[in-house]
Amino acid sequence: MGKLHHIWVRRAHGLPMPLPPKPKRPLGPPVILYWGDAPIRMRSDIEKANLTWEGFLDIMAGEEAEATMRSELPMGARGADAVRKLTLEHERPVVMRDYWARVRVAMERESEHERRRWEALVGIESARLARIAGPPSFLSRFFGRAA
Repeated sequence: MGKLHHIWVRRAHGLPMPLPPKPKRPLGPPVILYWGDAPIRMRSDIEKANLTWEGFLDIMAGEEAEATMRSELPMGARGADAVRKLTLEHERPVVMRDYWARVRVAMERESEHERRRWEALVGIESARLARIAGPPSFLSRFFGRAA
């Protein structure tokens, strides 16, 4: 009498059934990335994580641009790979072209932000130097050096 016979007998007598065996392989597609606590396996999971596809592309392009400008990752290591895996084969060239255009815009925006930040820092430093190089204060005259 095999295992199947015992299962049939248990079912026929209304006895509790044993738990099914654990699968030896994952039943779903692999997790591409985690968004917060939500695993992203397919494009539909992005909507479950309270995002739109366009918003997801914008955020991933911004992260890609930031990581590339800081030289943390090679170009396309994080965002492009995830976008490539989440798109269908026939729409992949169009989506990737759009994605790289978004990365380019994000890099230009980031470089503009860095330029403004640098100008502000230079302005603060030049104001500090002008204040130091101004007329001597009472303390500098009293102690004979810059205070």
